[in-house]
Amino acid sequence: MKTPSSAGRAVVADLRTITLFLYRYGWYSYDPALETREKAGWRTARKLARALVVAAASGWRAQWRPDGPECRSCACGEETCACCRAGPHGTLKCVLRTRAGRELASLGGICAAEPDDERVVKAWLALQALSRPQRRPAWRY
Repeated sequence: MKTPSSAGRAVVADLRTITLFLYRYGWYSYDPALETREKAGWRTARKLARALVVAAASGWRAQWRPDGPECRSCACGEETCACCRAGPHGTLKCVLRTRAGRELASLGGICAAEPDDERVVKAWLALQALSRPQRRPAWRY
């Protein structure tokens, strides 16, 4: 049996760390008739973590820039919500690009993104890009 290389062990360790992060901070939906909230969270976190690892290995990068419409704050009413406290402010757009600069996926209208939110958005964009057959890297993870 082959033993994993140090690089292979590092990827596995990174994958575990990223999966845990995405389980805690990621977004997901589920059907209560089919699975528990916890099971759906772990399933989604594993998919997103693999997509982030492939994106990093492929040299994909996320570019953030101002987006068109102005956000006029959300209606959640929570005091901890940066969007509610800020009043009118701009929104952001995230574009995932290849090393050569080709656009793979994008999401706009993002409001009050924290660094943790930015990482989750990048994971979702990477998963979206990998879901398109013509945009998959030549190798499989």
